[in-house]
Amino acid sequence: MHRLALPALVVFAAVFVAWQNLDGDGEFWLLPYLELLPFVGADLQARGLATAGLIGGLGLISTGLQGLSWRRAHRREAADQAELASVDALRDWHEAHAWDGVLDVGRVSVDGLSERAGDPAAPGGVRTPDLGG
Repeated sequence: MHRLALPALVVFAAVFVAWQNLDGDGEFWLLPYLELLPFVGADLQARGLATAGLIGGLGLISTGLQGLSWRRAHRREAADQAELASVDALRDWHEAHAWDGVLDVGRVSVDGLSERAGDPAAPGGVRTPDLGG
């Protein structure tokens, strides 16, 4: 919600400037050097409307950019949550199946290796579990 605070403030400033420039008292709020733009005449009222229009345009552009930024952040968060869910599912599966087949008793071959995996056999012919180290 805070990401729309500044664009909303700029739009409200544009509305305030337009209201002040159109109240009919002959006083205008103007941006400096606005008369240099080719589409703005020398008339004070036209320069006042151009001032309100430029500020309002900046407010609308910043509102749109913040909306796009919010949308990207929302999609990125959803992708992160989906990735975390898949990692949790993999962890749960691994915890459920970590000891499957590990405690099988294998015969010890002549060279001291287990027949099943080629790992060194523990004394007595029992294969040691892989503890992930």
